[in-house]
Amino acid sequence: MDTNEIDSQLLRKLLADLDELLAREGGPPLHLLVGGAGALVAAYGMNGRTEDLDAFSLKGDFETLKAPVAQLAMKYKLQGDWLNPHFKSFLIYLPEDWRKRIIRIFDGQKLQVDALGAEEILIMKLMAGRAKDHAHIRYLLRARTPDLGIVEARLEELRELWPKEARRALDLFDDLTEVG
Repeated sequence: MDTNEIDSQLLRKLLADLDELLAREGGPPLHLLVGGAGALVAAYGMNGRTEDLDAFSLKGDFETLKAPVAQLAMKYKLQGDWLNPHFKSFLIYLPEDWRKRIIRIFDGQKLQVDALGAEEILIMKLMAGRAKDHAHIRYLLRARTPDLGIVEARLEELRELWPKEARRALDLFDDLTEVG
């Protein structure tokens, strides 16, 4: 089966459908935090598509989403893990005050979804250092006015924990902000 990619219109449908399915099940509310390209599409107006939505639960059990996510994957011909918590392990890169900059992207009956702030997305993508993230970084630098001081300060702090990766991230940051 060919799989679709998620654009902003489909993302809105997915979150509304997911909320409806959760409401039907009658379980407790769920509050998700979205990062990566999904956050760029949902919160920052990036015209583009993503194969998945990187999210994890700030409140509630992410595992309760397993069946509804599978159901929506079939309905919209998406990959089975179109909603996944893989980026949660990278939250260690974020500054302590990251919650101040989150943006609400969906508020339903049983589901609330927030996106990371632009500064945090920049930090994570710079630390990842993948070539495919350069366009996302440039987009955020052009389309938004992130506080680059927050980004640079956090990358400097991360040099203590991951010297090689943070140095590479700082070099990339310098290169892209000069061009940006």
